[in-house]
Amino acid sequence: MKRKRTFLTKLRINGAYYLIGALLLLAGVPLYQLLVLLPQGYADALASAGKGSFSSYVLWIGHHLSQFLGYRALLVISFAVLLSLPFTLFRIIVAQDRKKRAWKKRLKR
Repeated sequence: MKRKRTFLTKLRINGAYYLIGALLLLAGVPLYQLLVLLPQGYADALASAGKGSFSSYVLWIGHHLSQFLGYRALLVISFAVLLSLPFTLFRIIVAQDRKKRAWKKRLKR
């Protein structure tokens, strides 16, 4: 028989996902850039793309497709994990507001 998760349990699980997503975005992506992409000339390709020459950037992507897709996958995964954060925060705020109203009603009695 499946047990129903409480609101607090869901919040704890979501919080763990948000921490993982934030760590992935703030530490994993820059480390991947530093350790994988930059030694293969990614900085030079980005610099040429910034100057308006996209051909070298597209050529770099063509030659290093798996590294580029890994980089994009890290970004997509981290943002996907963080996607529901605003909704969870809203649910917490609404729950706190309801809790305050219930306490005020009890105190008025």
